[in-house]
Amino acid sequence: MVLPFPGDIVVTYTALGGAMTAMSQGSLGVAARAPAVKDRSCLELGLVPSAVRGARHWAANLLTQANFDQEIVDAIVLLVSELVTNAIHAVTDPPDQQRPHQVWLAIERSPALVRVEVHDTACVPVPPEAPRRDDEEESGRGLEVIAAIASFWGWSPDSLGKVVWCELAF
Repeated sequence: MVLPFPGDIVVTYTALGGAMTAMSQGSLGVAARAPAVKDRSCLELGLVPSAVRGARHWAANLLTQANFDQEIVDAIVLLVSELVTNAIHAVTDPPDQQRPHQVWLAIERSPALVRVEVHDTACVPVPPEAPRRDDEEESGRGLEVIAAIASFWGWSPDSLGKVVWCELAF
């Protein structure tokens, strides 16, 4: 297993349809615009659809325990759901048997900002703005949702693939 950040504390869970690894660190992240943070927690996800549900529950519990307002928790959970879904699709569609893939989620919390980062090993670039979809299409609106809810969002390549991030300021 490759850890996204040196010095992470690692705990592995085997529930929710696959192995998940929780990591916690209290320092700066690696993506562009990374603000000074108070707390940072990470979760490595299995590459299965049920991992999205696990990521939502993990994020909700993390923010609820940190005493965030329910409205902020709900918004972050929706952002997590969209970002993790996109990352799992990026590394599994089509399946690449040439290299192992990973997806992990990081949430940074400070008094006035929550930053969500989803790291994946897919080297597929993300469009610079949310693409418009036809009203009849049943999927493909994740970036539109992120752009509508987040204060800022973006992506950057990293040493293992890419990181897609968003921030919610309050």
